Amino acid sequence: MRPRKENVLIVSTCLAALWCAVKALPAHNPLLTDGWYTPDNYHLLPQHLEELYKERAKTSGCRPGAGNDWMRKEMLNTMTVGCDTSVGEVLWPSTGRCERVMTRGPCEIGLFVMVDRSTGQPVCRPRPCEASQVLFRGSCIPALSHHVCPKGMMLQPNEYGENECDCPLDKVFYRGDGSCVTPYSQGPCPPGQVIKIEDSGSHGRARCVPNDCPAPNMVRIDSQCYPSTAPTATCYTLNTPGPCQEGTLRLDITYHQPTCLAFSTHALLANLPPVSCPRGSYRDSLTRRCRINFADFFKSRG
Repeated sequence: MRPRKENVLIVSTCLAALWCAVKALPAHNPLLTDGWYTPDNYHLLPQHLEELYKERAKTSGCRPGAGNDWMRKEMLNTMTVGCDTSVGEVLWPSTGRCERVMTRGPCEIGLFVMVDRSTGQPVCRPRPCEASQVLFRGSCIPALSHHVCPKGMMLQPNEYGENECDCPLDKVFYRGDGSCVTPYSQGPCPPGQVIKIEDSGSHGRARCVPNDCPAPNMVRIDSQCYPSTAPTATCYTLNTPGPCQEGTLRLDITYHQPTCLAFSTHALLANLPPVSCPRGSYRDSLTRRCRINFADFFKSRG
């Protein structure tokens, strides 16, 4: 058994080493912070995500969630505030914090964050209908009344506290024939082509493009699960383990980006935000509401 003084010396040495390690970290390390972003510093977020990408690149293999941070950075570069509209975030004016639509947020009990349709500003309002109903074109209807939508579409909640017709979350809107199609599938495209989302500024649209893999439902990615056309990149089949350290290579249903998910689709759906505006959706491709501050969107229309 070690003498008491020797134990004290060992503990002191360990604490000193830990203190030195902490002191060696940058005063503001973006890889360690999950702080809120405001209009004064939101421009730093893409830079922080870029540093996170570089940090992940030091390790081999695809970790859970790899790939999404890259697409989130690309989309945030097009947004006028640091809030991610694609997952229903709005900037609350009095606090400068990002709040999610249809959550209580800073509102009193019984009220929820929504966007005012006439101004584009976030407000606190009660739900417009009973719990088993949704507001659609001015009327409260049963929540599962998907028959009111065009074939292949379904009711999706939006930022106004209403519902509108859009594609299921795992599909994108193809303007060519108005259908909802799974990304990276052939869909309505001619042989040798697949559906991919092409991003252009404030929106993204599903288009038929030449397939750079041997078959549909495959993605070409590098060793960290980031899209790449480099000769060293490899094609992997979706919904298989692929290059994942754990889990399955799937398409994220907000950014429709190939990523390693260590949980089931049911778990993924259970953790979705109350309102989302996915990349490549009808709202993203035609109304362009998924990547811009709502207030600025309304100003541009006025």
